[in-house]
Amino acid sequence: PSWPLLRRVSISPSLERITDTSGRLVTRVGSLTTRMDLESGDIFNIRLNRNYERLDFDFPIDENVSIPIGDYSWTDGQISLRAAPRRAVSGNLTFNLGEFYDGTRFGIGGGPSFKFSDRFNLSPQYNFNRIHLPGGSFDTHLARLRANLSFSDRVLFDSLLQHSSITDQLSAFVRLRYIYRTGDDFYLVYRQSTAFGGLFDRRDDRTLTAKFTFTMQR
Repeated sequence: PSWPLLRRVSISPSLERITDTSGRLVTRVGSLTTRMDLESGDIFNIRLNRNYERLDFDFPIDENVSIPIGDYSWTDGQISLRAAPRRAVSGNLTFNLGEFYDGTRFGIGGGPSFKFSDRFNLSPQYNFNRIHLPGGSFDTHLARLRANLSFSDRVLFDSLLQHSSITDQLSAFVRLRYIYRTGDDFYLVYRQSTAFGGLFDRRDDRTLTAKFTFTMQR
């Protein structure tokens, strides 16, 4: 449209249906998303969801809260703003609000993104949800720190550090990518997750993976 500051408007409907092996509906999510691209490169989204979920068993969603067996339908919405990544400081902000199973949910999340140079950027993120259900209320917290570093056009490094209050788990992901020729790469990936089960109880899971791709050329 010929509106000031507005480059493009996109309206996208979607429908997802999941059934079990007998054809019985288990999950359905219908969404309508309106996306507005601004001349500045920023993006503004409004999304409306209509959800359906069938639970054949009680669903323990929190340590002391469970959602009982039953059929649930609810409506929720999301508003988000993502700043253009070309800026030295950009980021995103998201609001979630509406029904949640037979209760309500309010969520807010996002964070800044710092572009220190063309080769290094850092993005801290935080997400908070407050959920009210007939069986109880609780809050969730999710914190992330993502870093990307390019030593050169061929040697790339990225990492993610994350903590979730739902599982009380701290996770780390570190990946080194070496492009030794166009289309072929060598990856070295380290993953670690630490689950805390109490004041002195913790469980660590660590993996180190190497991946090598080679294209056979005639």
